[in-house]
Amino acid sequence: MPGHPARTAPRTGPLIFAGLTSGGVVSDAVLAFSIGAGLMVAAGPVAVFYAVGAEGRSLEDSATPLSAQAAEPASTRRRAVSGRVRRCTEASA
Repeated sequence: MPGHPARTAPRTGPLIFAGLTSGGVVSDAVLAFSIGAGLMVAAGPVAVFYAVGAEGRSLEDSATPLSAQAAEPASTRRRAVSGRVRRCTEASA
């Protein structure tokens, strides 16, 4: 069907790579692997400047988890008093 969105959508890298390697044409596979190798070589110098030293460290030490929440300041923490929750101030804490 001409004009079908799935057929006219722009192709991404993995789709192009899959198309080149699955066709059975050796020159297409060589082209696909050459493009991949070139991208890896270009990524090396970028990694030298932007990579994070994370060897032997846990993921939480390298980056803040997405589910982490900032702690409330001590002056605005909630405290349970006789079954109710009320705001504490520095004077009443």
